[in-house]
Amino acid sequence: MSAGASGAARLLALAGAVGLACAGCGAFGAFGTREDPFPVQATAKGVTPQFDLAVEDDRLVVEYVLENRGEEPVVVIDQLPRIIGMGELEAEDIDPALAYVSAPGGGIVRVSRQVWGLGDESGDASVQPVVGGTRIAPGEGHRGRMEVPLPAEARGPEYSSPDYSDRGLRRADSIQVCLGIVDDLDGDAELVPVPAGVDGQVLLCSGTEALPAEMTLD
Repeated sequence: MSAGASGAARLLALAGAVGLACAGCGAFGAFGTREDPFPVQATAKGVTPQFDLAVEDDRLVVEYVLENRGEEPVVVIDQLPRIIGMGELEAEDIDPALAYVSAPGGGIVRVSRQVWGLGDESGDASVQPVVGGTRIAPGEGHRGRMEVPLPAEARGPEYSSPDYSDRGLRRADSIQVCLGIVDDLDGDAELVPVPAGVDGQVLLCSGTEALPAEMTLD
């Protein structure tokens, strides 16, 4: 973390430590708003994350470390395009700092990188956008960073649930960080295209903790 960070960095507890939803449970369902098609887990496919969160000047910064201790390569969804809804991706399309900001319910702000939506078998990118991922081979690790400008505003695909709205953010008093993870897909290891309607995404999440005192919501 930067020496000029505003406020102490905090290590978010793993989801399992606070009894967050188990495999097969939905994040939105757990908070009583609507069923989420993606299970929320502390560890998935042999990968356990560490998330480090701090407020630095005018932005929330999340740094994360992943290690694949499983036997198969996986793809972590951590490369989001500047323009939501793109059907194809090149390296220059990626915003290296971008994260989605949503309100899944229960007074939570969720900062995430993931495939978003209920899925669509047609592969229509206007229903579920294509995003990018990074392949992590067994025994390998991966580091990343995402930033949220403050005051935080909701950001996510337009087709998503109203629960991600700014109104929901203003009711929040806690925060959670998530990364989508899927089985291995074809593509260059440094930018794996994750197609619309991909099956089997799991949200690899921290537990929830109080919003940093320095974090402002629009």
